[in-house]
Amino acid sequence: MMVYIASPYSDPAPGVVQDRYFSVMHFFSWLVKQPGYQKSFIFSPIIHNHPTALRYGLPTDAEFWKQYNFQIITACTHVLILRIPGWDRSIGVRMEIDFCKEAGKTLMQAYWSDDKETYKVGPFV
Repeated sequence: MMVYIASPYSDPAPGVVQDRYFSVMHFFSWLVKQPGYQKSFIFSPIIHNHPTALRYGLPTDAEFWKQYNFQIITACTHVLILRIPGWDRSIGVRMEIDFCKEAGKTLMQAYWSDDKETYKVGPFV
């Protein structure tokens, strides 16, 4: 299984961007330990590109990264929407969801469970 993690990123406040980066890293570190995902390829464009974008001044908007991300989504079997604050207002997440629906990709979602230490993962609704 190849899983692409879609999550919000851009925000005028640098602190929000940094929090989102750490949130997706936390989720990734949890997901790779879960049965059924341990032998999967799991990719997050935020984890992969955030440090490089900061260090070398790359654009951080969804439009700049759109084709790059769509190529990776095309290679993946599943797209998992990480429902952290801002996911429902994110232009990038919306573009990724729309692309997945057009491409017939399996959409999943993840969000904090009630204990705030684990996540619930299931179909995207």
